[in-house]
Amino acid sequence: MRLGLLMTALWACGGSYGVKGSDTGGSAGVVEDCFNGIDDDEDGAVDCADSECWSEGVCPEDCSNGADDDGDGAADCADSDCDGGCAEICDDGRDNDGDGDVDCLDDDCAGACPEDCSNGVDDDGDALVDCLDDDCSDVCPEDCLNGSDDDFDGLVDCDDDECESTCDADGDGWISEALGGEDCDDSNPDVNPDGTEVCGNGDDDCDGLVDEEDSDIDPSSLTFFYPDGDFDGWGAVGAPYPACFAPPGYVESTGDCDDGNNGIYPSQVERCNFQDDDCDGLVDDEDDDIDPDTQLELYEDLDGDGMGGGLVLRCWPEEGYVDEPGDCDDLDPFLSTPGDWWLDADGDGYGTGVIEGPECEAPSPSHVLVVLGEDCRDDDPAISPGVDEICDNGIDDDCDDVVDGLFGHDGACLGCGAASALAYEPAMYWRMETDSGLMRDAVLGSSLDGSLTGTPTLYSGVAADEAWGLDGDDFVYASSWEEVPRDRWTVSLFVRSDDRDVGLLQYASTGATRDLSLVLSASGELVVTVVDSEHTFPVVVADGAWHHVVVTWDTLGGRTELFVDGSSRGSAILGDSRRLTFAGTLSAGVGQSCIACFDEPLIGVLDEVAIFPRVLTRDQIMDVYRGTTCDEGTRCNGLDDDDDGLVDEHLVGQPGCPAAGCGEVFGADAWYGPMVYDLDAGDLVCE
Repeated sequence: MRLGLLMTALWACGGSYGVKGSDTGGSAGVVEDCFNGIDDDEDGAVDCADSECWSEGVCPEDCSNGADDDGDGAADCADSDCDGGCAEICDDGRDNDGDGDVDCLDDDCAGACPEDCSNGVDDDGDALVDCLDDDCSDVCPEDCLNGSDDDFDGLVDCDDDECESTCDADGDGWISEALGGEDCDDSNPDVNPDGTEVCGNGDDDCDGLVDEEDSDIDPSSLTFFYPDGDFDGWGAVGAPYPACFAPPGYVESTGDCDDGNNGIYPSQVERCNFQDDDCDGLVDDEDDDIDPDTQLELYEDLDGDGMGGGLVLRCWPEEGYVDEPGDCDDLDPFLSTPGDWWLDADGDGYGTGVIEGPECEAPSPSHVLVVLGEDCRDDDPAISPGVDEICDNGIDDDCDDVVDGLFGHDGACLGCGAASALAYEPAMYWRMETDSGLMRDAVLGSSLDGSLTGTPTLYSGVAADEAWGLDGDDFVYASSWEEVPRDRWTVSLFVRSDDRDVGLLQYASTGATRDLSLVLSASGELVVTVVDSEHTFPVVVADGAWHHVVVTWDTLGGRTELFVDGSSRGSAILGDSRRLTFAGTLSAGVGQSCIACFDEPLIGVLDEVAIFPRVLTRDQIMDVYRGTTCDEGTRCNGLDDDDDGLVDEHLVGQPGCPAAGCGEVFGADAWYGPMVYDLDAGDLVCE
């Protein structure tokens, strides 16, 4: 090719190129001109056909004459000048046929080359391509999915260890179902025929059964669920239901102590509502976790004056605690708020003079509270409101503006004479004596006669046949009582009954249905109510025996006290500022659900119902209980036991006993207690 270009150049330039002839049979000494078209040396070969031109490298290679025409040492197709016009030579590294493929990459070399193993050609002509040819056994990996022994080791697909990562992708020793094995999830080493069925992972042991469907499920993987009847997210305590997932109406959390109330469950907040909200067995104040916003702010009231000191939180009002803070001195019921003080010159606990205050603390150790009362003789400690009146000494010992006194005068001196309930000037006094269908009020000038309902029986087992027997249909009442004591009073009555849940006495007005109420409870105890605030005294009165029942009330301090048979049986603070309202209805032997709406009638015996417009002292209450206050003794013995010049003065207002003797008057029954008998004005009755 290079020579051809050269010759072309020579022809173009009009030149010539020749070689000395040497051909056999040619003209000796004649040079063959390799490009003139003449057989110059007459050897029968013209130009480049003449071998004399070959060695000079001036002729192009003739790719089919078996000669090295261009003198490059390569003849015909062995010469690269012939590439593209020759058949492919499969081992010379050239594209001899000019198809773009060199040597064994050329399809023309198929069957003449060793198997390439990766070119998709049957290089060695054995009809096996690449890795299908056993010539590739050391080169090709096992296919694992073609059913052939690709690496010619005698093992096909998944039987070949080389396929382990393909056939057992999770390495659990089980071949994937997709490759003919039994592993139903070859991405999870825990899932195979040897796997343990557990909740939530599907078919763990590849037996076609999932979760609870499989009887071989690991019971430890099951969760216990509980029925949630109130849908509050907490199940009832009881037999659990094991399952992988909660059935409808079941939850995992248990401990609901009331599965019918969706406001009660273990994570609930305890509140003041008389129930165990958080199911810890503690109710209301018992539970330290209670919501304080639902509690009351109360203050301990040690002195019972209605005001307290230390703050406590409670769900409900509690005896001994009040809602009013700021007590000046919680050990002194008279010093709840800053008080007025005056000087106590004689040191008897009572003062007089200039008032100082109001202050919570005494101006000096010699000052006392004004509320205790004024000392009428502050130079004599034996005279003050706190001492008892000494009879017949001409001195007002107790500073009540009454000197000595007998019947109907100074109550403290009634011990010097005979007394009955009338001696202490009650506001009303029903003696249970019938007159034209009325219960006459024995108070002089009073118009509070009681109207009788039913047919009461005058009880015949007592002195003077004056007790009133009630059979459940009988009672007495009076309407529009204008003289009712409002701020301080004492109720006194005698009763014998074993009836329960019945009314003894009640006063009802438009201001409050239960202004004043005495009721025998279901347990026979006495329940006292003052203007709708009640207290139950743990004293059984309804026991079938006679009892003298006295209840006192003082609006100042809101204190009520119970006396039974002359002895104090307890007190309670019901709150101050509780006053009876005028013009209400008073009933005895029956209760009232509204004004004059009578209910809960008593079956038993009543006598001497009285209401006093003041708080009687303990001595006065004992006087009323005994019916006499003299010291003559308990027997008619014809002697002047108390050296008062009178013998057996058991007749009220008069000396002497009946000539027939005491036994003739009151019989053998001691019906108000041992050796204690009723003395009524005008009656001849011994003590």
